[in-house]
Amino acid sequence: MPITMTQFSDEEMEVLAKKIGDYLLPILLEALKDKTRIAVNRLQGEHYTARQVAERLEISPQQVYRLVDRGVIQAEKVGKKGIRISRNELDKLLQSGGLAK
Repeated sequence: MPITMTQFSDEEMEVLAKKIGDYLLPILLEALKDKTRIAVNRLQGEHYTARQVAERLEISPQQVYRLVDRGVIQAEKVGKKGIRISRNELDKLLQSGGLAK
C-alpha cells in the first residue's frame, strides 16, 4: 500500500522536509555553480567538443578524453559524459607544438 502525505503529522513533515532539503541543497548549489561557470566561460570565448578538438589535433575523441583525465588538457564537464574545451586551452596546446605523436 502506498504511503500518503496525510499519514504524516505536521512535525514529521517538517523533519522530512528538512532532511530532504539538507540532502538536496548542496547538490543543487553545486549544479548551479557548474552551470554558471560554464555559462561565464562560454561568454568569454568559444568552446569545442572532444570530437572537434580531436579533429584539430588529428587524434581520436577517446584520446582527447584520456588527455583530459591525465590533466594535459583542461576541460569543463557538461552533463554526465560530455566535456567542453575552451578556445584558449586549445590555442595554448597548439602554440606549444601540440602533442608528440
